[in-house]
Amino acid sequence: MRGLPLQEWCSTGGLALASFSTEAEYSTLAHILESLSNEKVTLIHSKPIRFALDASIALIDASSHELTARSALRRRISDQEDSKTIKNPADTQNFLNQLEKMSKKSTEKEWWIWSSPSDLLAHGVDETEIAQCLRVIANDYSEFRFIVLIPRDVHSPRGFAILEYIAEIHFTATGLKDGNYLWSVAKHYDLKYEGAKIEI
Repeated sequence: MRGLPLQEWCSTGGLALASFSTEAEYSTLAHILESLSNEKVTLIHSKPIRFALDASIALIDASSHELTARSALRRRISDQEDSKTIKNPADTQNFLNQLEKMSKKSTEKEWWIWSSPSDLLAHGVDETEIAQCLRVIANDYSEFRFIVLIPRDVHSPRGFAILEYIAEIHFTATGLKDGNYLWSVAKHYDLKYEGAKIEI
């Protein structure tokens, strides 16, 4: 698909929302990472990644919500190995504190992708709390190119509308063509981009 490249579309930074139907969760992540293959990317993953990733992608593991003795031991070992792990990501204030520490080593030229804050719903986190977390990210990381991946189907209409309102940019999967998802800009601070097709 030809159209607006993601790098141009999101060049000045800010919080971007990529929305899609639940069944497109993995293909969305794969397509976005593929489109940024020549860029420096930090990926916050809320589920284990089970497909091959480029070695240059920095990973932050936010998949371990359980507080069992086994997970605590695993975290201690991973901390000793200096890996990046968000401890108890269901605690959004703790998540933001840890993210701040990790981001201090980054540059505004880096791409940050969170796949996906919607996973917190399965752990009992209220939609309003998720929205507040993303509001802080939108404010504190306004110079960063930060993309959150949101499956529309798992949010209430009100909860999804709040997330869309918080984001500066919103692009959405609109259908299939030749086996690929078509994407269009639903919201953008540069009005000329609204309705544009995105090449990812």
